[in-house]
Amino acid sequence: MKEAIQERLKEIEHKRNITILYACEAGSRAYGLATAESDYDVRFIYKHEVNDYLRLNRPNEVINEGCNHDDIQGWDLYKAMHLFTKSNPSLFEWLHSSIIYKENQAFAHALRTNISSQYSHKALSFHYFQLLKTNLHKKRKNDATMEEIKRYLHIMRAYLSLQVIIHQQKLPPIIFDRLVTEADSNQTFRDCTMILVNAKRNGYPVSQTDIKHVHDTIEGKLSLTYEQISRLTEGNIDYSSVNDLILTTLS
Repeated sequence: MKEAIQERLKEIEHKRNITILYACEAGSRAYGLATAESDYDVRFIYKHEVNDYLRLNRPNEVINEGCNHDDIQGWDLYKAMHLFTKSNPSLFEWLHSSIIYKENQAFAHALRTNISSQYSHKALSFHYFQLLKTNLHKKRKNDATMEEIKRYLHIMRAYLSLQVIIHQQKLPPIIFDRLVTEADSNQTFRDCTMILVNAKRNGYPVSQTDIKHVHDTIEGKLSLTYEQISRLTEGNIDYSSVNDLILTTLS
């Protein structure tokens, strides 16, 4: 499948007259939570020809080329770098994906380095906190359906990412198993987490007791987590390095 996706990306480059700088898998496959039925969520960053940026009508900032079970979406270099200045969580996750389809190594290395040194832990944490709170406050279903299991895995991923950022002052790992290992949580919570992970991967049954324990544990720490995020430091975006990366990439 990887070769098929790489061929698809080549077709998109030719069709759109662009150069793909970086392409990866996002979502469940990147997190290590996929099943055989999981869709492919391909994400990429691309650049147009230099002359295209000099026209009155700016080139497309977003490309959508999904079909069937493939969701393929790309961001223009300028859009990606603008979102970098906002400490965008998707951009961070793309550049640290466990599945890479194409990579301009100089560009990817420079962007990863800038993310590591300049991203705002506070801004990134508020992104994860909003994701956590939105999913947590949805009505809980009586049955532990696969949809419900996926929702709670999103909740746990956001919560565990926050624990790593808050307590270790570093960006969280993308692979879910590593996230569980590195995050600051008790054994009972980790056990419930892995029960849901195995249920997602292998279709094992899950009890409402396990889901309720996760829900109550995280809900009980929302106020404290918000306070901890508020005390995090802001990032320090170096716009000179951002502009230099754009110019170097376009040259």
